Amino acid sequence: MDYKYKVCSECFTYNHETYIKKALDGFSMQETTFPVVTVIIDDASTDTTAVVIRQYMIENFDFHYSDSCQKETDYGTVVFARHKENLNCFFAVIYLKENHYQKGKFHLIDNYIKSFVDASEYIAFCEGDDYWTSPNKLQKQVEQLDAHPNFMMVYTDYVTVDQQGNSIYRKEYEGILKPSSKTGDILPSLFIKNFPMTPTTMYCKKVFLSPVLKNAPLSIDYLYCMTAAFMGDCCYIPEKKACYRKSPDGMMNSQLEMVVAKINVLNKYFALEYVKGHSKKETFRNHYSIMQTICLRFMDDKEVMGQLIEANGKVRFWKTIFGMKRSLHQLLK
Repeated sequence: MDYKYKVCSECFTYNHETYIKKALDGFSMQETTFPVVTVIIDDASTDTTAVVIRQYMIENFDFHYSDSCQKETDYGTVVFARHKENLNCFFAVIYLKENHYQKGKFHLIDNYIKSFVDASEYIAFCEGDDYWTSPNKLQKQVEQLDAHPNFMMVYTDYVTVDQQGNSIYRKEYEGILKPSSKTGDILPSLFIKNFPMTPTTMYCKKVFLSPVLKNAPLSIDYLYCMTAAFMGDCCYIPEKKACYRKSPDGMMNSQLEMVVAKINVLNKYFALEYVKGHSKKETFRNHYSIMQTICLRFMDDKEVMGQLIEANGKVRFWKTIFGMKRSLHQLLK
């Protein structure tokens, strides 16, 4: 299939007036041998985020390009243009009339950006308060996906920064989770904790067409990573290509309880999908590790345990439990 764009980069922004230019610069500076469309969705910001984006477009984008346009829709204003200097860089900006997240309409955004996603081979993400720091981020990620059909996702190293852009160290992520990053099968590690940072990721579009993703009860970044790992291997580029901003206003801090609740729902969903055999075939070692994690987390969940016994038989189930207890015993000695 021929695609108009190699990559569609999705950027959701809301009240990021202080940060959004940094994100826009990161998109514009990408040096690629292929066209990239960045879809920026301003979710009806109440600060000057939309003003900053409009001014950035006026200064840097060519509105005389043949496909450039500005149109009014029921949901907001859509502006499309090509960068004046970086001819492989296209921006499609959607200024929403009302805040879709607050009104429970966020899922409708998929319809607004569908034409750009359908015209692209790979999907990348970067929120409006995060940003890319390397001009070859997309080029290197695409080269990996093109060369390895078994790779469903490529993610990179990163730097965590505070509101002022200063580098910070988070023990859980930089100290404990980042060492889990590797090329290959990362599903066992993802069953324990999600560790790829959103602004570092790029996915094959087939991930978003998977029944596992489409049938999920809700959608957050963890869903994308898990689905990719369910389908195949993931590639890790150990080079810092992006900055993840830890901000008190960010969702992981301001709405932590809600995020944790959603992750717990998805944990159970993927546990059930795994025991039903809807994942790629795992090595014996990785399968054993995943089964132990599921047993530990859902020991008191009758639905998960019932499905596990039904799928594996009582003898194999209790062997797994016995092995898990023995491993814990060895660990605690």
